[in-house]
Amino acid sequence: MGTLLIVDEDADTREAYGALLTAPDRTVVTAENPEQALQTARALHPSLILLDLHAPGIDGSDFLRRKRDVPAIAAIPTIVISATATELPEHASDLLGKPFNPTTLIALVGQYSNSFCNDRTCGVYRKQRLTPYMAECPNCGATILWHMG
Repeated sequence: MGTLLIVDEDADTREAYGALLTAPDRTVVTAENPEQALQTARALHPSLILLDLHAPGIDGSDFLRRKRDVPAIAAIPTIVISATATELPEHASDLLGKPFNPTTLIALVGQYSNSFCNDRTCGVYRKQRLTPYMAECPNCGATILWHMG
């Protein structure tokens, strides 16, 4: 999958999500606030971002707007995690309500890790969500990874 960026102000939550989502092909990095997450995303270009919507400083909605305005990171899918949001925030890829079953989070991250072309030079990479059962990218033929953990 590449790199997963977890953004949450609570250190225990970041640690729990990281432990749950660590996999042999996935590097997990964390940020304690959206401002730090923007810097980390610019530096590392993660494959996916998990974002707590309500955070100190700039909140998750501000993060999504600011991420959209940076071409190098604008297309990175972002799953918003929230106890209060009932609708998908603008510029978010998905919404997961709290509380949630851990297997739901694993499956959701798996959907995103397995839905994009893995070739960073391909024009489809991170720009077009591919259908869930494709074995290769229709543009470049790169293999799409199919594991959920």
